Amino acid sequence: MTYDEALNWINQMPSFSSDRYGLEGVSKLLDSLKNPHLELKYIHIAGTNGKGSTAVFCASSLIEANFKTGLFISPYILDYRERIQINGEMISENEFVEMIELVKPYVETLKDEGVVCSHFDIITAVALKFFCINDCDIVVLETGMGGRLDSTNVIPSPQITILTHISYDHMKELGNSIEDIAIEKAGILKKGSMCVCNGNQLPEVKNIINSTCIDKDIPLIYSYEANNIVNDDSVNKWNYNGVDYATKLIGKHQVSNAMLAITALLNMGISDCYIKKGILNAYIPARLEKLSEKPLVVLDGAHNPDGMAALNNSLKSFNKKPLIGLISMLKTKDYKAALCEIKGTVDKLIVTQMNFDNVVEASLLFKVADELGFDVLIEKDISVAAKLAKKMAGEEGMVVVLGSLYFASQVRSMFLKDGI
Repeated sequence: MTYDEALNWINQMPSFSSDRYGLEGVSKLLDSLKNPHLELKYIHIAGTNGKGSTAVFCASSLIEANFKTGLFISPYILDYRERIQINGEMISENEFVEMIELVKPYVETLKDEGVVCSHFDIITAVALKFFCINDCDIVVLETGMGGRLDSTNVIPSPQITILTHISYDHMKELGNSIEDIAIEKAGILKKGSMCVCNGNQLPEVKNIINSTCIDKDIPLIYSYEANNIVNDDSVNKWNYNGVDYATKLIGKHQVSNAMLAITALLNMGISDCYIKKGILNAYIPARLEKLSEKPLVVLDGAHNPDGMAALNNSLKSFNKKPLIGLISMLKTKDYKAALCEIKGTVDKLIVTQMNFDNVVEASLLFKVADELGFDVLIEKDISVAAKLAKKMAGEEGMVVVLGSLYFASQVRSMFLKDGI
């Protein structure tokens, strides 16, 4: 089996398992693999926004502290193998093929028995087996879209559970009320662990997290954003408990994510000198990632109202004019509410259309933006739209690419490989 064949095999797996939203598929698959997940230690992370950044901050710091660290994240930006990393290195193509060849017969046997494993079941099992084979000291594990019934929730009680900011997203699967969504996210909380939670939650969310922790006798610590942040378009700096921290992940919301990681790691007994280095060295694409200077072009995967609000707050601090938005979104997101969060900040919005399933037709997104009062134009060809955005921004302006991590991935490739 070649790498492309292995990738094609897993990519054609169904989105949902035989029990749709449950742990049967991943549990039975891991059982076939001799339950590698029971041999590992974890930091488990759920929430609506900030999971990926928080995970990378944690992993980077643990690597500095000389822990052999596994990292499981989703979605990926440029390479599928980004999902599975050890000490900052992606699983190799050969290793990925070996892992797929290992799990494939078990997946097919389970299917014959009436148990369908989803794409996410399989990649979760592959990651956990890979981390176990390689004797990782600890694994930083990011959930997919949920928590309680997320494939990653098959693990035993982790060292630390982290809950990032919880808001509306994936309502079809998780529920239409913020309470329902919070219950699903808090479903990863397990007795024997400690919970570190973003403190800037809605009261309804805090009530559910508080009661869940009380019911399961779980220590709960809230993390709050530092109030002495100094930031520009290349770095955030702040002081916490007498220690100076900095991150090259720009945007004020990244300080909140970093503070979650710092709080969790300090409560695990990790020295602040390692955490300080890890926070500074952390890197993740498409989180206000700078692609060029004149004009300033930044890439962000904000795709829901909460993420757009955080992005909007950061955009205001750049103080660049004109600010041109380049956007494409998915039908599964509340794109109207998301657009509302950047209204008044973006001077011109260019609507385009990524090559992806469930994309919002550019004509529909244009219509919604126009009705909301944006100064908006439409250009379906992404390459043409990107060149137009740079031209309209001029050397003194700024372009922000937003709306979807999948869109960010496509545009990033165009800028870095095609020289747009």
